[in-house]
Amino acid sequence: VSISGNTWVDANVFRPLHGIEKDFDLISIAAWTHYKRHWALFRAVARMRAMGRTPRLALVGYPLELTTTDILAQARLFEIDDLIEIFERLTPTEVNTVLNRSKVHVLWSRREGVNRAIIEAMAAGVPNVVRHGFNYGYHYPYINDYTGKFATEQDLPNVLIDMIDNYQLYSTRDYVLS
Repeated sequence: VSISGNTWVDANVFRPLHGIEKDFDLISIAAWTHYKRHWALFRAVARMRAMGRTPRLALVGYPLELTTTDILAQARLFEIDDLIEIFERLTPTEVNTVLNRSKVHVLWSRREGVNRAIIEAMAAGVPNVVRHGFNYGYHYPYINDYTGKFATEQDLPNVLIDMIDNYQLYSTRDYVLS
């Protein structure tokens, strides 16, 4: 039996919540650490702003090598700190609520192991954007036409815009439950 960290996501906790407004365009669930590459996501959001878009971004995480202050300092370098709301040390139920307020989940690390947040987002009905070449080039099979897209550093802003505009076309929960 194949098992990994994402095998333990509880679909009773991570689920769609009806009647919640999608007031965040993007969500990133990631510890405050260098390898999660928040700065690279911020650069893409800054490029989106230059294209006339102002996506609201929820950051869910906890301190590891960096602090909330460090993450906000990175966002200020790209002049997008006004687009960010930070949530720290949430319970799984609280994470699910923020996921339900979000249109698209973004995982932008280069190496990761088996990231649980991807499956949590799918179970909550939220599509994913994952970095092309994630995990040293391993083609993560759970990202597909039903669940999201891969993106490169160069095309991330355009992929995010497309996903934000079309998030409702994905059937992530049905896919992950099957």
